[in-house]
Amino acid sequence: MQSMFDKVRELFAITQDCGYPLDSLDLWLETYGAVPQVLADYYTTLGAHRGLNDSDCVDLHLVSPDQQSKFLDDRHLVFYQENWLLNRWGIAADDVHTPDPPVYVTSDGGEWRPVGNSLSEFLISISHAQAASNLRYTTGRDWFDAQDQEHGISGDVADALRGRFPSKGADSKVWGGLEFLGSHPDSVIMLSPLPKGRWDLWFSSGTASHFAQMQDEITGIIDAYRVRPSDTRPCSAPDVTDHSPAASPLPSLREPVHGEYVWRYKPEYCELVERLVPGFGPAATLQGELIRAVDKLWYEGQDNGNVNWGPDFDTFTNLLDWNLIGGAGGAAALQGRPPLDVSWLTGDDVAMARLGIEIIRHCARIGYRMKPDFAKHEWYEDYLAAHPEIAAEPDGPDPLYDLAYPHSDVYKHLMDCVVVWIRHHQTPIPYVAPPGFIH
Repeated sequence: MQSMFDKVRELFAITQDCGYPLDSLDLWLETYGAVPQVLADYYTTLGAHRGLNDSDCVDLHLVSPDQQSKFLDDRHLVFYQENWLLNRWGIAADDVHTPDPPVYVTSDGGEWRPVGNSLSEFLISISHAQAASNLRYTTGRDWFDAQDQEHGISGDVADALRGRFPSKGADSKVWGGLEFLGSHPDSVIMLSPLPKGRWDLWFSSGTASHFAQMQDEITGIIDAYRVRPSDTRPCSAPDVTDHSPAASPLPSLREPVHGEYVWRYKPEYCELVERLVPGFGPAATLQGELIRAVDKLWYEGQDNGNVNWGPDFDTFTNLLDWNLIGGAGGAAALQGRPPLDVSWLTGDDVAMARLGIEIIRHCARIGYRMKPDFAKHEWYEDYLAAHPEIAAEPDGPDPLYDLAYPHSDVYKHLMDCVVVWIRHHQTPIPYVAPPGFIH
């Protein structure tokens, strides 16, 4: 049975068993009377490998032995969960005596429905999905983009990738159909369908040379199909350093303003998150808080539609404004610290960052003004009253898109800028959040 998972072992360079002890299945055995042979083999040979089974970056988790009681269900043996328990995968209690039974899924506590894959197919496929963000060299953390109607690569680009890279033989029907490509056993390209015929793209490798080769080829294919409308060029970004209204209208937000932006420093960013960002509350250093700022703004915009916007999120944009592009909007966040040299960013990156920050502010302020009065913040109302140029900002031409920017390119670019900033500011800079800060 171990040979069933040989391609998983090759993908993660696993040379020895790294599973849980056999008695870790006792609770399931007592509850359901049996555990499918494929699941038992996986748990006892590969289940304890964290990179394979417990991804914080994409929030996919094998149910570990100490969590089994939390997921007990009368009708299903739940063994995998995703996205703050939004999705849970399990085996029907009536199927536990079958060696390789079908897998079912429930979303947000709703009705269980068949995935369309056997247990072995699911485990092999989900392992490749984990690898797309968990191998040593990786790019493209795009879980938040599943709600994006326009983001992703085009069908033509996806077809070109399929023509260039062979299938890994691990495709599945999870999340509407995942496809896995790659030329090397330790590398994977993942395609995940998005609305309107577009595709999410992630790729990863355990070897630096394989990753560099893959990235160059993928970037070349994307560039060959890239569309660069003249009205979305970053050089037309409005100046936001004094919080004044944009000198010229923002470009349409229906398409990514930076095009099909490739996240350049994703591995380094994830490493910095692990090292500098606490599990809750502000970071102790400015380096960590800048990382947290982009992550919080991304989550608030794309997961919450900016419904919680208030003083804390203005602080996040101010931090980025001042430290990345030297904008006066961040002066309140200086805390007595002298201005830093921002000459390390290229002119294009400065313009792109300036446009990105302005888009985030623009969308959030429209969303804030649409909130009922009881949900608004007294302190923030005072702040707006003192800055009439903000409060008077006109509504955008497309309210649906202007409530929250629906693409990931702006956030990925700001994250890349933060990584470069930290490279140039290695010495920890103490940071203390403003009074009353709650996020």
